[in-house]
Amino acid sequence: MTMNHLYKPNQSLDELRIRAEIETANKATTKRPTWAPSVILDGELLELCRAVEFLAPDDKPVARLWAEFADPKRRGTMIRTTFSQHPLDGVRCRGFEMRAGESHSGGRMTNATMDSDGGWAIGHLSWPHDSIRNMRNWEISCRNRINESRRMLEPRRGPKMETAEEIELRLRRYGKWTPEVITRDVEWCLSLQARSLEEWKEREAKKQEPAFIEQMKAREQAAQIALDKVQQQIAKQEATPDWRYKALTRMTELATQRLLQFIGDPEAERRRGAMVTGTCFCCGKALTDRISVERGIGPECVQHLRVFDLTDLVKLKDEMVAAHPDKGGTHDAFLAAYAKYAAAKEAAEQSLAY
Repeated sequence: MTMNHLYKPNQSLDELRIRAEIETANKATTKRPTWAPSVILDGELLELCRAVEFLAPDDKPVARLWAEFADPKRRGTMIRTTFSQHPLDGVRCRGFEMRAGESHSGGRMTNATMDSDGGWAIGHLSWPHDSIRNMRNWEISCRNRINESRRMLEPRRGPKMETAEEIELRLRRYGKWTPEVITRDVEWCLSLQARSLEEWKEREAKKQEPAFIEQMKAREQAAQIALDKVQQQIAKQEATPDWRYKALTRMTELATQRLLQFIGDPEAERRRGAMVTGTCFCCGKALTDRISVERGIGPECVQHLRVFDLTDLVKLKDEMVAAHPDKGGTHDAFLAAYAKYAAAKEAAEQSLAY
């Protein structure tokens, strides 16, 4: 997938990025922190997520807006802090990804990425067109798995057994052998036949075990479910070509609109999402009492909750970017603007630390 870069400034995204950095300031010393508020999905967007199987029918109707952080480890730190004068130096949160469901493994719906000039590239993801050939290959694979599961339960003929005289006669037929060699080879063939017979008996006995029969039937059933599913996809693809491509494209368009709606009032959106998932929007722990569920935040976090006016921090960030030499500024002006931005953000982080 590739992204169509739509560069433009966005103060609300800047505020959300700074909020993510402030709230994770005490968690970003050794590894990338996690900051992923829940986003409620409904209407056409929810239907499309279920249609393309980003969400199962019984999944909660939510996505999560995962903040993408720079690696805080020491690798590359010397270059970033000593030689780099890039505006992103010191900016830990570089963007956001909206993924369906409650885990980071969910399907990516849209994203917003901060560029080197401090602007934002917001959506849209480009999806590949559907390939019915891949579906048909998967259909063949499912059929093979079903047939293999059935064959594992079918009785099979035992190995062909020969007497010592038959083996000796066969050996003499193919060349001149000394009595010692013939005796040795006959013994080896007899022992090989015995092992083959024993293995055949074990396999046939295993086919009568209830646990093995249940395992094979479960495997066949799972393959049959997968086969039915891919056959439905093939029929849908033949009836409406590129339906999945069109659905994914429309889903990304709606998800981008939902992202912009979220950043318009992130505090209210975070509370709503936490009420649906039943987890605190600050620490992510499960909420147990009714009052905490209704407000979306636990009793411990609510005591330390701060509502910041991040406008000044956004202005300081913009001044830092504008002072960069690539933008017509000077190195000293950039360092001074960067120091003011870092000091203001550190003050906000210390006021929120607990």
